[in-house]
Amino acid sequence: MNRPDPGDVDPPDDDAGTPIAGRHYAGDHVEFRDSVFHGPVAGTVEYHHHQHPAPSRASRAWAGGSPYRGLAPFGEADAEVFYGRERVTAELAGALADRLAGPGMLVVTGPSGSGKSSLLRAGLLPYLAGGLLSRVPGSARWPHLVMTPTADPLAELAVRLAAMSGADPLTTRERLAARPDQAPPVFRQAVLARTEPHPAPGGTGQERLLLVVDQFEEIFTLASAGMDTGGPEDGREGDGDPGAERAAEVEAFLSALRAAAETPTGPAGQPAALVVIGVRGDFWDRCAAFPQLVEALRAGPFTLAPMGEAELRRAITGPAGRVGLGIEDGLSDVVLGDLRALTASGRRAGAGAASAGPGPWAGVLPLLSQAMLLTWEHREEDRLTSRGYGAAGGVTHAVQASAEAAYTQLTDAQRALARQTFTYLTVVTSDGQIARRRVARDELRAGRTPDEVRDLDAVVEAFTGQRLMVADGDGVEPAHDMLLTAWPRLAGWLQADRDDQILYGQLRADATDWSRNGRDPSFLYGGGRLAALLQARARWQADPQRYPPLPALAGDFLSACVQAAEHAARTAARRRRLARSAVAALAVLAVIASAAAVLAVDAAGTARSQQARADDQRRRALSLALATQGEVLGVTDPVTSGLLAATAWSYDHTAEARYGMLTTLATSVQAVLNGHTGPVGGVVFGPDGRVVASAGDDGTVRLWDVATRRPIGDPLRGHTGPVSAVVFGPDGRVVASAGDDGTVRLWDVATRRPIGDPLRGHTGPVSAVAFGPDGRTLASTGYDGARLWEVAMPSQPFQAVCAVAGRTLTRQEWRRYLPPEEPFREICAR
Repeated sequence: MNRPDPGDVDPPDDDAGTPIAGRHYAGDHVEFRDSVFHGPVAGTVEYHHHQHPAPSRASRAWAGGSPYRGLAPFGEADAEVFYGRERVTAELAGALADRLAGPGMLVVTGPSGSGKSSLLRAGLLPYLAGGLLSRVPGSARWPHLVMTPTADPLAELAVRLAAMSGADPLTTRERLAARPDQAPPVFRQAVLARTEPHPAPGGTGQERLLLVVDQFEEIFTLASAGMDTGGPEDGREGDGDPGAERAAEVEAFLSALRAAAETPTGPAGQPAALVVIGVRGDFWDRCAAFPQLVEALRAGPFTLAPMGEAELRRAITGPAGRVGLGIEDGLSDVVLGDLRALTASGRRAGAGAASAGPGPWAGVLPLLSQAMLLTWEHREEDRLTSRGYGAAGGVTHAVQASAEAAYTQLTDAQRALARQTFTYLTVVTSDGQIARRRVARDELRAGRTPDEVRDLDAVVEAFTGQRLMVADGDGVEPAHDMLLTAWPRLAGWLQADRDDQILYGQLRADATDWSRNGRDPSFLYGGGRLAALLQARARWQADPQRYPPLPALAGDFLSACVQAAEHAARTAARRRRLARSAVAALAVLAVIASAAAVLAVDAAGTARSQQARADDQRRRALSLALATQGEVLGVTDPVTSGLLAATAWSYDHTAEARYGMLTTLATSVQAVLNGHTGPVGGVVFGPDGRVVASAGDDGTVRLWDVATRRPIGDPLRGHTGPVSAVVFGPDGRVVASAGDDGTVRLWDVATRRPIGDPLRGHTGPVSAVAFGPDGRTLASTGYDGARLWEVAMPSQPFQAVCAVAGRTLTRQEWRRYLPPEEPFREICAR
């Protein structure tokens, strides 16, 4: 079909309720045209979806189901229902066209929730498939490849390229790793494999591979957390620092991309690829640390701003109109009003999903898409209505409603697996942030019984059915980072498991590094690190419904650590026996020295001086012996090691004793606060730094003196279950605690007594508490959402009580409560 000249087409109607793209139906296929009049790429792109009958009043079904994608991004197959980004798509294509004559790499960035993945997949790729890449005839036939970095970006790239060219993936990876500057022929081979069997009419030989690297932030989130999805025994071994090895792999990946985008390879002297990198805005500055990306960043990134009101309106009305659904009058205004209120409250609070970036509509797109998906599910015949939108929970609660709908349909066993699965599908990064990650189905199923595998599949099916998980190919992942915060139950799980998740992820990563390096014993844990991990493993094994089982490799690694520690302990025991022998020998020498000194005293008549010298020798010998024993315990028991060094120092200021104390202080363990009888769920310093409060699974809160490392008084008892969080008020006089018993309690620090009755209102465990800046308001969160409590603690309680009463005691009350000899007084002055 011939494209009309852009000048012959009327300019698009920019009315908020009318899509820029004109849709036309013709015969037995659907065809629609997007007219573009802005940016360097001008023209009309045609999309053809054959054998999709034109919708009519009688039949409005669309083969794709809901025209709204929820938290999942729009893909290429969803191009015909992708609305709101028509103009931005053209501008992005223009920016990409400008890279044809220069560095063939473009970085696309924007805040989380702005729709980068959808723009690249459902906007840019179909747009270029229409042949609108300026100045390059035949570009509509260029092959394209979409990937995310995963934890091993080089391996992922090699597998994708090998799948296109028919080459061996391992050979391709080795080739890219050894000589990333020689990557262009590998890319060119993939291009020819896709274009030569079906040469385009009038082809010019200028074909390139359009490579889209989406979610580039995984380079930082997955690598920094040490995650690996390549399998425990992938045949890759190395030596040296595993962190340096991982960094080298990332460097090779980026070098291969740059070489493919810049090195002339084709018959027309063009590079082998055009590379588009999509990265979240809060990671954009980190990209500048990679020399391979500097040139692309200097040329300017393409910044995707949040949708404006007119674009959001098209995103609401366009998909419905495309599939023939009606929209109740005023529904768009209701949705936009809710979004406006949500972003305003987010800016006031300074946090939350709606404050993910600058601008009045930042971060709302996933919430809008999920709300419209649920509204479609609650449609009334062929209409989207306000009633259906309200039943869906609106934009504020759409994600929570969808997640709870999926969760409540599960059995008890499946709900336990749901928590395990989401724990497994997330990772804590090096800066403490929680991020989603993709995991192979086989990895999720490993070590499970057939019944558990069926339950696991049911969990994945329930959440993919609500568009909250993406399960394609052999991988599973949460649909969007928004889910991690917008579903209170999941947020509570992840917050409660945060410390254990860090340990769990680090264990898996270190086990993989150990395997890659030939199971070198130097990679094994010991001392306090192993002790902490063994305690964590006991918690994991005691609560299998909460924690997923360890992978086989991680179990082997931990067993090797224990065996190495036991061997070290046996060696240390032998050393201690030798040390005790040394102490005995030194003591004998000290006695001999003393005897010799006595004889010398008798001989020289200077008994006092010689005795002092003998005592010095004895004290020095004992100091050396204690320091030696402390050094032996340094690996397995750093606290006792430090105490022995300090004891040695008290006998004599030897260099060995000083070294032992400094070694103890150089470890991460500065003190051990012993008192809780189970795991500690939270710890916090008071405002002045002198007091620490801890929350324990034993149901108590404890206060500790920082200077002495000793408990202050008895434990604070009142909760009937584990205490998950504790926080000081701004003035340090009040502590608030949150418990699994569903209550929040206030405690007076000075008296260590509860203040008033427990704050009740949550219907499940409370996972976090926080005071407002003035100390008058307390916020708490749990699986059932957040609560605000008025807990004003006045600095002058006498005046405050009188103000609340509004009067003084009457004479009758005075006589009733006070002794007769006490004369009446007005306690609260009027």
